[in-house]
Amino acid sequence: HNKISSFEGLHFTSFFSKSSGQKYTTLLYSSENEPVVDLTHNNISTIPSWLYTTQLHSKIYLFGNPWTCPCMQVLHFTSFHQKNTHLLPDGDYLACTDMPGSLNDLTMREECHEEQIDPYLVIIGVELLLLLALGLQFYSDWKLYTTTHQLPWLSEHMPGWVTKGY
Repeated sequence: HNKISSFEGLHFTSFFSKSSGQKYTTLLYSSENEPVVDLTHNNISTIPSWLYTTQLHSKIYLFGNPWTCPCMQVLHFTSFHQKNTHLLPDGDYLACTDMPGSLNDLTMREECHEEQIDPYLVIIGVELLLLLALGLQFYSDWKLYTTTHQLPWLSEHMPGWVTKGY
């Protein structure tokens, strides 16, 4: 209930380490001898990318914030929540304001599984086409040689050092 609108300023505090912090003492309290960060009912709408790579050591409560749910945030949050469920106890209940559902359940929706072309698949496809073209050229050269006993143009015009093995 502190009207906090972003995680900025929390990144370098000790909320995410084992020692207790002094800067945001109203947010930090101890529950069963473990630190807890209570960010419930604030104005936080997005989770910064640095939080997904942070090693959490304290529980974080995020319920009651006006979450926006772009697909990339939903996909990152779902993965992050699966690894840190014990530290995000209310992670299943973070309601989105821009679409129905929560940050954790939208991964099954079509909006978050848009068809994206994987660049590695494009590279593999180009490689396969080039390999096919090379195979067709080899077959064409073999056919030319077996019928006319003439070498392909490239092998007739190669420099001498290539054909002599230097």
